[in-house]
Amino acid sequence: MNLKLHWSTKAIQDLDKIYSFYSKGNEKAAVDLYNAILDAIELLCSFPEMAPIELSLEKCSRQYRGLMVRRNFKIIYYIRDRTIYLVAVWDCRQSIKKLWKRFKLFNH
Repeated sequence: MNLKLHWSTKAIQDLDKIYSFYSKGNEKAAVDLYNAILDAIELLCSFPEMAPIELSLEKCSRQYRGLMVRRNFKIIYYIRDRTIYLVAVWDCRQSIKKLWKRFKLFNH
């Protein structure tokens, strides 16, 4: 089941920031991580429901999924009308509140 893929501007910026940060210390590691993320996204196109529902975003109106890549990164996306919408490439070491803020969820 191959679906179309749509990158949000924020997801592209996330990936660029990750690459930029890692390339300052180790260009090869940055390229390897970048490619691992792209490979995982390519796999999602064939198996869109392989990632679990993202419970940290369950209060959102959409059902987001999160696919872990290399223990520290998560590809956050949702599926609609045979299209995968990539909304974030998230560094899981960041505060969960930062993620909620991005998705306009606040834990009152």
